[in-house]
Amino acid sequence: MCPGHRGSVSLAKRATRGHQALPGLALPSGWRDPTPRVCRPLLLLLSDASQEVHCSCSSFLFQSGEISFPPTPAQLLAQGHSGTRTVWRVAGEPTWVAVQGGPACPFSRHLPSPASPHHSSAAWNRQGSGRADWPGPLAACPAGAAFPSSGPMQSCGGGENELFVVVVLLIASGQAGKTLNEILQGKPRLAPGVPLLELGWEATAPESSGSLGGPRSTWKADTMELASAVSLFLVAYLSYLALLFVWRKSSARGRLPPGPTPLPLIGNFLQIKAFETLASLLKLQEKYGPVFTVYFGNRPIVVLSGYEAVKEALIDKAEEFSGRKTNPTLQRTFQGYGVVFAEGERWKQLRRFSLTTLRNFGMGKKSTEERIQEEAQFLLEELQKTQGKPSSPIFLLSCAVSNIICSIVFGNRFDYKDKEFLALMKMMNDSFRLTSTRWSQFYDIYANLLRYFPGPHTKIYDILEDMRLFVARRVKKNKETLDPNSPRDYIDCFLIQMEKEKGNPDSEFNLKNLELTTLNLFFAGTETVSSTLRYGFLLLMKYPEVQAKMHEEIDRVIGQNRIPNIEDRSHMPYVDAVIHEVQRFSDLIPMNVAHAVTRDTEFRGYLIPKGTEIFPLLSTVLHDGTKFKSPEGFHPENFLDENGCLKKNDAFVPFSAGKRLCLGETLARMELFLFFTNILQWFRLKPVGEPKDIDLTPQEFGFATIPPLYELSFIPR
Repeated sequence: MCPGHRGSVSLAKRATRGHQALPGLALPSGWRDPTPRVCRPLLLLLSDASQEVHCSCSSFLFQSGEISFPPTPAQLLAQGHSGTRTVWRVAGEPTWVAVQGGPACPFSRHLPSPASPHHSSAAWNRQGSGRADWPGPLAACPAGAAFPSSGPMQSCGGGENELFVVVVLLIASGQAGKTLNEILQGKPRLAPGVPLLELGWEATAPESSGSLGGPRSTWKADTMELASAVSLFLVAYLSYLALLFVWRKSSARGRLPPGPTPLPLIGNFLQIKAFETLASLLKLQEKYGPVFTVYFGNRPIVVLSGYEAVKEALIDKAEEFSGRKTNPTLQRTFQGYGVVFAEGERWKQLRRFSLTTLRNFGMGKKSTEERIQEEAQFLLEELQKTQGKPSSPIFLLSCAVSNIICSIVFGNRFDYKDKEFLALMKMMNDSFRLTSTRWSQFYDIYANLLRYFPGPHTKIYDILEDMRLFVARRVKKNKETLDPNSPRDYIDCFLIQMEKEKGNPDSEFNLKNLELTTLNLFFAGTETVSSTLRYGFLLLMKYPEVQAKMHEEIDRVIGQNRIPNIEDRSHMPYVDAVIHEVQRFSDLIPMNVAHAVTRDTEFRGYLIPKGTEIFPLLSTVLHDGTKFKSPEGFHPENFLDENGCLKKNDAFVPFSAGKRLCLGETLARMELFLFFTNILQWFRLKPVGEPKDIDLTPQEFGFATIPPLYELSFIPR
């Protein structure tokens, strides 16, 4: 294999100076290639050619079996030209691809997959061999340079502005009869699955060039010299990565908090278990303190742990820490749109409008209370239909809670048997669960690499896209029947505002923000409350004495002859304390939605550059031993004083804190109180087994805490 580079000399070439160069190899008559060829010994990295190679490199080879070069007419499929270089395409089903890279090899092209139809000159030309920008040549090499097809496979990789490992293998003719496994036996390895072949060679000038068989060359092993060349190459390669990493870090203009030393490309992969992100961060906190830095790949993230650090950032420096970073799993859907993931002026416009509109539609007022009371009666009717038999609460709770936000956003509630509504509930439940799976945790750390591959993250996108289309259909329906003088719901109000600001180039009132803000409200207004109710039911069955005390207070304050109302809350400190403790214990969004600093920010003696991602660990606040008497386990007494009255606690932050405080906090607190009291007024919650055997371990524990699956019986009181 002959690179035939012009211009800059690759590291591979520099590493092999001292070897005898092979003079220009003559090509068969009629083959145009005026560029002299110089063959060099190169480093080996095998790649599985059944997938597309995502790189833009100086040369590549599709290889089948043992093909000598130049290829014979029977082997040759097509010949193309790129500038002064000749590109050959050979017949046969490829078994591996070799790629030679230079100093810059970004993921900018998809080279044709060997699995794609290419067994014709036209197909090859159509896929790029005839294009002027085709990345490079397959150069002429001596006859007899065989390429065994057996052996281990290894995917090639690389990244933008990073050196791509040179991956061309030249095997001496004396090795041609052996399999690749035999050749590599006992050889050192650069990394697991990446064999390093210690071969050197010398070449003579061709004796002739008149036949299609090509020139003849002699090869001989020169292990010591090539080992030195390879060592130089590796030193240069690793030095390049180290320098690149140091440059990137120093260019951040900041003095980031301390943390474990990251490695190039993979960051703190060794310190952060990809499937146990929070547990890994809590372990690092023990060593580095409440403020430290970790790297997810090449992304620096400042982690805040404990009440004091989180309060100082989100409340004392609320403006500086009010930026937002989108969870990588959700980035493809939201892309910075919608009130939850928006930043800057877009976020300010959407938040101001949403708060005003939600309040106008009764959020926190009597009208919303009446909607919740009405929906609670529908829910009680459905629970009575279970006749005390074991059943899962997921579906009914999701429908009841979702109908509250639907009445505000869409202007109506749905029947629990509505097929479109049922499909929507399933999509919402699935997407919430998938964002917290082990794969999603792994993806969120290495999204820059994994986004090129299939996986559950694509399923999340598909589900969210279906939900967005549901919202889009509702928006279209509202537009067709809109009365600007009588808005029916949030969507109507947004459409009216769009019309008012259609001449304003700085307006953020557009269809994309409407659809995704509505999806934000719908998602946040359903899953968080329904999941809290599900965890609450499980805890009340695990601790029947707590359920009994709640029943006693409900009977004493409300009785059986009227519907609970929000004014009852101030007279029911124990019920209120239990609901608070359910929220604290369930710890639904343990790492919060990621924040970012809006400008270069001084924080505890460090300088955090603008745009740096921030993880305020809400879980560490909700379990802070300096703020709660019993931070571990389930203890309603955490929210009761010595007189049995509800005790305010600044560390109670299930809705986050500061400028990014959850929009629907008031609505959620009202829903939790009214749904809990209505259900417990009429039912006793009975587990399928013994209370002591109830497992509280979450089904998933990542971006969100997903309650375990269970069944229970609603026993009429």
